[in-house]
Amino acid sequence: MNLPWNRNLRIATLNVRTLAQSGSLESLKMDLKKYKLDVLGVQETRLEEQEIDLGDHKLFLTDSWLSTAKARKGRVGIAVTKRLAGSLIEQVAVSERMAYVKFAAQRRANLVVIVLCAHK
Repeated sequence: MNLPWNRNLRIATLNVRTLAQSGSLESLKMDLKKYKLDVLGVQETRLEEQEIDLGDHKLFLTDSWLSTAKARKGRVGIAVTKRLAGSLIEQVAVSERMAYVKFAAQRRANLVVIVLCAHK
């Protein structure tokens, strides 16, 4: 399935500082819905999981084996609406501070969304 080009995609990024605290994932779900986001890059997730179901979205996180306890603060993730999940070609964790997702698109092009966390 290709990305739907009949409407605009809403893509954003957010430094969440942590999703490990109680209520943080619920707050993230509300923000995704409030701003009608299709794709959201998140930095400093501080979570161990690789995939989290957020209702209308799925959150993909960098692989836990890439992160040490010290480096975990830099973990990044990408939330993708389930409506677009069928267009997802791949999700890649380059490091604990960089990840990307690639979507199949029409017109001989693919859409790549890259998320980075650059601080020390």
